[in-house]
Amino acid sequence: MSWASLARWLRGRGRQPSRPLAVSVDVSDRCNLRCSACAAWRPAPAATVMAPEAFRHILRNLGGLRGRPLDLIGAEPAVNPALPELVAAASQAGLLPRLFTNGTLVDAALARALVRAGLRQVTLSLDGSQASTHDALRGVAGAQSRTLTAIRALAEQGGGLEISTFTVVSRHNFRELADIALLARSHGAQRSAFHWISEVPAAVCHAPGASAQYAARGPSALLEAGELDEFRAAVGRASRAAPAASLALLSRWEPDTLVSGRFPVKSCRYTGITLSVASDGRVYPCSHFAETRWGSLLDSRWQDVWRSREREAFRARLRAELWPVCSYCCHHVHNLTLPQLARVAVRRVFGRW
Repeated sequence: MSWASLARWLRGRGRQPSRPLAVSVDVSDRCNLRCSACAAWRPAPAATVMAPEAFRHILRNLGGLRGRPLDLIGAEPAVNPALPELVAAASQAGLLPRLFTNGTLVDAALARALVRAGLRQVTLSLDGSQASTHDALRGVAGAQSRTLTAIRALAEQGGGLEISTFTVVSRHNFRELADIALLARSHGAQRSAFHWISEVPAAVCHAPGASAQYAARGPSALLEAGELDEFRAAVGRASRAAPAASLALLSRWEPDTLVSGRFPVKSCRYTGITLSVASDGRVYPCSHFAETRWGSLLDSRWQDVWRSREREAFRARLRAELWPVCSYCCHHVHNLTLPQLARVAVRRVFGRW
């Protein structure tokens, strides 16, 4: 977590901010991999990519949010052939374009085009230091090789581009965390982040509008009780190899979280600070409620959506009581309480609890 992201996070901890602190846009509903931690690659009837003109229309309705980060996400955003054009449009609109990608489609030409278009930050998925581990988790042979090639290609562009890797941690790869961090750095990434997997049982995905995209993947990725000590040791090795706030966060999860996949979430702040936009312009709360509609940025300004009756009702429901699916929140880092955040900070600075 950078100081800038920490500042945005802290601003969102009190009363709801009057405007979004960040915007994320799904520029593609398609993916070229078959990751075990996600179901977005499964065929969908209306899977599409966002057209440049629709993206520019959305940017016009985001007027007044200059200087905010705009995250280009997917499924896999690099499936969209117009990705450099979208980055350029976001940059010209005064937003800070950030890309989240599996990296397998980013060759030297695309890396050069993205940086020239104004890309500020890029995060690439790296789930194993061994090709066999990464490829098994990503579901496609050769995926790790292409991702590492993408990291190198992006690093060679210079231009102040911030490059990081993102690892979905599970029982299948936790022993490789230190080597993952070192591998990422050796190819040109400046930092690595590590995120504990959220296993969402199908039984909790029955709230109105809730999405089953992350449901029922089975317990195979969760730790067994006998692996807890080994997990702690692996996180410690990784922290020494490449200190990161995300590793400090992994260090503080209780055994129940690591075995059950349920996080100690007390409230939802993500939906109060981020504006999430689907590939068809629809605004939705978060990935667990991707079928819920708050309005559309194709025909409304962000101010109208931010203050809409639908959004206010959803937020009121969350303030009164979280849905069961919120315990499996993939954005749980936004929902840390101040004491939890203090423990992460102490762990990062002093290396112990």
